[in-house]
Amino acid sequence: MMSKPGSKTLLCILLLVLFCAAKWAGPLNVAQYSGSEAQTNDLEALKTELSRYKTWTLVNPKPVLLDRLTSFDCAALNIGAGNPHSSKYISVYVNDAGRAAMMSELYPKFPQGSIIVKAKFSEENNGVPELLTIMVKRRAGFDRANGDWEFLVMDGSGSRVEKPANVERCHSCHLARKGTDYVSRFYLPRTVRETLK
Repeated sequence: MMSKPGSKTLLCILLLVLFCAAKWAGPLNVAQYSGSEAQTNDLEALKTELSRYKTWTLVNPKPVLLDRLTSFDCAALNIGAGNPHSSKYISVYVNDAGRAAMMSELYPKFPQGSIIVKAKFSEENNGVPELLTIMVKRRAGFDRANGDWEFLVMDGSGSRVEKPANVERCHSCHLARKGTDYVSRFYLPRTVRETLK
């Protein structure tokens, strides 16, 4: 059977359009899909990246004790028993993508790909965190109501990363910080806060 004149040209144009659309869209963000396999793959890739968080910028060289209000607002998550945020010391790390926004901008706009990790300890000088809470800045439109941040938790050993069971409480706390892109930064050292522009 002979093909109609121009059908090969039309097919080539269609393939070129699809290629260009995929190129302009950038890499797929598997977290936007609801399929469990895609989410699992994304979390596994993120877990690998998070395993290097101690090589990122340490925002507060001295651990900071969470105050009672913050401890209460950071609700009990789904890793471990009880409230993992009660009377915890935190050390905060930021990756290279988010460093400038975290450390030098008075009203930061964290770019896509920024990751903030709070390592939480029961004692000020404890070297192994009990829990990591994580904020990942996703693509525009991922979650407009919450600044396109994804909130995750990871056990201190780094063996698993997952979404908090009660992520709405994370959202409600961070919504009060829209002016600083949903990030409180109460843990910034005074010497850093004084230089923000």
